Amino acid sequence: MKYPTPNPGIKQIAAHMIDPDMAWPPPMIRLDSNENALGASPHVINTAKMSSFENERYIPNQHRFLVPALAERFGLDPDRVAIGCGSDDLLARLVRCYLGRGRQLLRSQNSYLKTPRYALSAGGEPVPVEDQDFTVVVDNFLARNLDIVDIIYLANPDNPSGTMIPFSEIKRLHANIPSRILLIVDCAYEEYIDEGCFEQLRGLVEASPNVIFTRTFSKVYGLAGARIGWSYSSREVQDIINKASLTFPLSSASLRMALLALEDQSHFNWVKSYNRNTRVKFTSAFEKMGLRVYPSQTNFLLLEFPRQGNSAMEAELYLRQRGVWVRRFASKNYESTLRITLGLENQLDLTAGYLQNFLEQGY
Repeated sequence: MKYPTPNPGIKQIAAHMIDPDMAWPPPMIRLDSNENALGASPHVINTAKMSSFENERYIPNQHRFLVPALAERFGLDPDRVAIGCGSDDLLARLVRCYLGRGRQLLRSQNSYLKTPRYALSAGGEPVPVEDQDFTVVVDNFLARNLDIVDIIYLANPDNPSGTMIPFSEIKRLHANIPSRILLIVDCAYEEYIDEGCFEQLRGLVEASPNVIFTRTFSKVYGLAGARIGWSYSSREVQDIINKASLTFPLSSASLRMALLALEDQSHFNWVKSYNRNTRVKFTSAFEKMGLRVYPSQTNFLLLEFPRQGNSAMEAELYLRQRGVWVRRFASKNYESTLRITLGLENQLDLTAGYLQNFLEQGY
């Protein structure tokens, strides 16, 4: 008897994170998923508690509510903005729409680890491009055979490394690739950058039909569970990815929370300032323990442990036994690292103390 058969690429998809067994009671401290420890704006929270958000109703033409607000907040052409169920929804749609079967998607070898899944699901080939210290090397992209490439994907800042390249390198990459290649810049952590390149990237999009960037409400706005993302591209690309959209990509609650979050600039500024100060403090604290801390422009830090003795795997187990969850990855290149979200300061103080004890006493 024959059974339904999935597309061949699906069978090649492997786990990219190492998820510990669910524990009871739940962990006291979760520093594993890069959420905003300070949460959403109080205005968003209060509205969420007080309203049913008309959950029995669909909200048609959702872009007519959120897109004008995004355009006003960020100085955008509304006809170039698309919205999605998180920025991952938009990334997956872009790959489905623009990656041909058997064609290549180039990504930095240690970049965002979900992207290869989208390429394989679409019947394409995700190709890792060699980096240096988890940082994109543009010349290595340009050295590839671009005749068989449909998409180049950059996460800037990157995840799980936290590293980034300057806009000048993005511009140089774009200037040296064929105009038929779609350049995707994933800017999920843009708001955390000390000196961002938003204006330059916006200008590049507006001058180039083959560039798109994606953004999210999951990080600085504290709405990870609401699943809200948006993108900025040419009108032609925006039209194509809208054709591949879910009928109603956002819930009524998510839509209203996004609108309220955009209005509270003081909360946004507070979160960004807190994150910057916390990042500086704990980068120094972990480095003083003898750990390598990769330079981060995000709300997390990537720590490198010795490959033998006091390993990352042992450190993760040590923390988990004490109720602290951090993130370890299945990729061999990350086997000596742990990613730690910049949570509340008291949580990080406790975690740093545990790691100090671990490094001194062992597992």
